[in-house]
Formats: sequence, C-alpha cells, structure tokens
Amino acid sequence: MHRTSLVTSLLAGIFVWALAVPAEARRDGHSPRKNDARHERSSLDEAVSNVRRDTGGRVLSAEKRERNQGTTYRIKVLMPNASVRTFDVETPERKRR
Repeated sequence: MHRTSLVTSLLAGIFVWALAVPAEARRDGHSPRKNDARHERSSLDEAVSNVRRDTGGRVLSAEKRERNQGTTYRIKVLMPNASVRTFDVETPERKRR
C-alpha cells in the first residue's frame, strides 16, 4: 500500500511539473531550459537511487535546495530500523567548484 502511495505521489508531481513548463519550451526540442530541467531531474533521480542503495531505506521525499553555497538535494529516508534520516547530497555542479 505504501509503495502505491509513493508511486501515485511521484506521478502526480511529474504531472504538476509538466503543467508548469511553458508551452514554448515543450514545443522547442532544443530549449536550454528543457534540457536543464531534464538534466536536473535525472541528477535528482540518480541521487535518490544512490541514497536508497547505500542506506537500504525507503525514500520519503526528495527536493532540490538552492543556497548561497550552491545547490544540494535534500533526501529524507525511512531507515530499516524505523528511524528517519535526512541526507544532503551535493549536485554535480557544486562538486566541480
């Protein structure tokens, strides 16, 4: 049941994101904004996969956070021992600095 709720939430989030993208960006296959969004999404997905694999826990939420020091991904995980931990993962752009 929890997996179904997670999948439903993720699909709803993707749907809302798709509605937020301007129509011209959706029509233009070479839009830098569209390519950046696709890269950010794949990077966040990759960070989530890595945290899930490394902890063995269930990801509760994941978000992009922008600060003065740069961008990070904040990933909240339900650990196998039933505790909740939050991980801040540096983005690839931040690591290069």
